[in-house]
Amino acid sequence: MWKFPWKFRESFAIAFGLLIIGFALEFITPQVLQNALEYPANVIVGSAFILILINIHFIFHSNKLVKWLSSVPAAISAITVLALLTLLIGFIPQDNSMGSFINRLGFTHLLQSWPFLLIVIYFQVILGLTIVRRLSRPRLKDLSFGFNHLGLWIIVFAVAFGRGDLKQWNMYINEGETVWYAYDGKRNKHNMDFAFKLKDFKIEQYNPKVAVFSAEDYSVPKNYKDAMFVAEENIRQKIGEWQIKIDTVYNYAIRQNKRFFQNKMEGSSFATFVKVKNTDNGNTKQGWISPGSFRMKPTTLKLNSNYILGLTKPEPRRYSSEMILYTKEGVKKPVTLEVNQPISVNGWKVYQQGFNEKKGRWSRLTILQIVKDPWLPVVYTGVFMLMAGAVMLFWTGRRKKNYEL
Repeated sequence: MWKFPWKFRESFAIAFGLLIIGFALEFITPQVLQNALEYPANVIVGSAFILILINIHFIFHSNKLVKWLSSVPAAISAITVLALLTLLIGFIPQDNSMGSFINRLGFTHLLQSWPFLLIVIYFQVILGLTIVRRLSRPRLKDLSFGFNHLGLWIIVFAVAFGRGDLKQWNMYINEGETVWYAYDGKRNKHNMDFAFKLKDFKIEQYNPKVAVFSAEDYSVPKNYKDAMFVAEENIRQKIGEWQIKIDTVYNYAIRQNKRFFQNKMEGSSFATFVKVKNTDNGNTKQGWISPGSFRMKPTTLKLNSNYILGLTKPEPRRYSSEMILYTKEGVKKPVTLEVNQPISVNGWKVYQQGFNEKKGRWSRLTILQIVKDPWLPVVYTGVFMLMAGAVMLFWTGRRKKNYEL
């Protein structure tokens, strides 16, 4: 081991060694990489990185270490460890919400951590040197290789060096307000060159579901979860040993004593009158149930000492914001924003993000997410190159097959 040419054992030892060093550095210096490079610093550093790679190839191309860096074992080790970190990012919440030891190691902010930085550099150096070596004397048959590998290199480069320029801010607007500013994740306020005035926030909800809850902690037992059903008039359904009939349904109701009456006043809630029969012992019960609202507590029907019947919280089916857009250039126009239907304003993408969930359908607040990612065209370029390389690889392979036949 450790005699050139290095193979897979040495390559994976180096890759995982870098990972361990990265976690150690993150534990010792947890705040160093919390702020990513922004323009123009990221462009300068990125350009210098590319120039260094090119010079390393042309000056040290015969060096054994440089030859190993552009080898298959080195590439496989880099891809494996980078894929491992990517999986961790997907499985571990990236919000610093776990224990202090896990946070200190960087697992809850991997994109801003030493392990991620070292592995990305390792990957970019290996892939970059491989591309330069292969394309330093370009041949027509290397075209698909160039598109595939260079496209992947560009994507990782843009993600690594463009993070600092990615802006994801939130705007909070109450009905009747005009807001010209947004907040970042650290609650810093940023003035914008456009504004929105919220005229009306609309929300439509699905009917809540009838469910059997634990009387102890108001959770739905596992054996009853699949039996929940939507509350609609004249529906009969069985949950466990209880046969349930929905008698009356009010979409807007207020409670007076032990009864509910239809009323659309703010804070009114969904309510339904149910009749329940225990199929084991024949006992019957009836009464009103409601999920409650920000003004009313939930109302449930006691089934026995262990279980109660109630309604789940209504889920939003559709919500939208009717607004007026203003810009400093003098533009004034009405816009309607819905989920998954963003609009573009002065280089920003504006998304319908949320609302005051405590108030539910009575929310008078809309939450917008505004996103600006100037490196997105670079990522798209890499993706298109990967697609072009895949098509060329398929086509050349098909031609060879036909020729052999």
